[in-house]
Amino acid sequence: MVDFEYEVILNDLVEQYHTQLLHIASTYVKDIHMAEDIVQQVWIKYYQLLQVEGKGWIGYT
Repeated sequence: MVDFEYEVILNDLVEQYHTQLLHIASTYVKDIHMAEDIVQQVWIKYYQLLQVEGKGWIGYT
């Protein structure tokens, strides 16, 4: 896959799961800003795995 395809996949997943992940993270840290940082790190890690290994743990795999 080319970078564009990875970005399309990531964008689709962010639209589908971001709110749920934010809710889960906020139940653990009780600070919305910290929860947003955690979720952002999740998406960064997912994108890195998608590019390096060609797979991820949510959908499309």
